[in-house]
Amino acid sequence: SSDDDEERAHGVRAVLPIIALVAFISFVAVGMGPLSWAYASEVCPRAVRGAVSGVSLFTFWGLSFVFTQFFDDLERALGGQAPFFVFFGCLCAVSAVAIKLGALETRGRTLEDIERHFLGDLMDAGAAPLRTPALALAGDE
Repeated sequence: SSDDDEERAHGVRAVLPIIALVAFISFVAVGMGPLSWAYASEVCPRAVRGAVSGVSLFTFWGLSFVFTQFFDDLERALGGQAPFFVFFGCLCAVSAVAIKLGALETRGRTLEDIERHFLGDLMDAGAAPLRTPALALAGDE
């Protein structure tokens, strides 16, 4: 009976990394992964859109490489896997809050409106100013 319990526990431990990997890929695919492409292409003027997209992708994948490359060192420095994942979970939470509070809401705006906003003449064109989601949530529309 204890052999069966140990065998079941070993089976769960063997499947857990696969489940975690699939979950990680899924969350990156709908979250931070495409964000660097979509947001950079929406908020940057046409003249620099390609360069900014390239820099954001390079940064995203470069940091992904660095974290992957030094995972073992970081794990040892933070004292095991649990603190490591709590640390990066906290970084993800801070990122989510920063994006929620600081990212411009571009819904209903053309790329030209967004470009004019960043070039400073959106108000002159008579269009309403763009708001961050935090301002929209506060009722400042």
